[in-house]
Amino acid sequence: MHSIPALALADGRKRLAAIPGVVPSLYELPSGCKFSDRCPQVFDRCGSEPDLTEINGHQVRCWLYNS
Repeated sequence: MHSIPALALADGRKRLAAIPGVVPSLYELPSGCKFSDRCPQVFDRCGSEPDLTEINGHQVRCWLYNS
């Protein structure tokens, strides 16, 4: 959700949040959550893929937003 663009700050600068690490090949995606190997909030449940959920008008597939 932090990577959603927003209006610039008063000084005119606004950077999007970046996910550290290297983007995996589409042929070698990790099992479960596709961001699990680069996410700073990864936990055991991320080994399986969560359902698509709507948060603030956006579709997300993350265990942090799924119960």
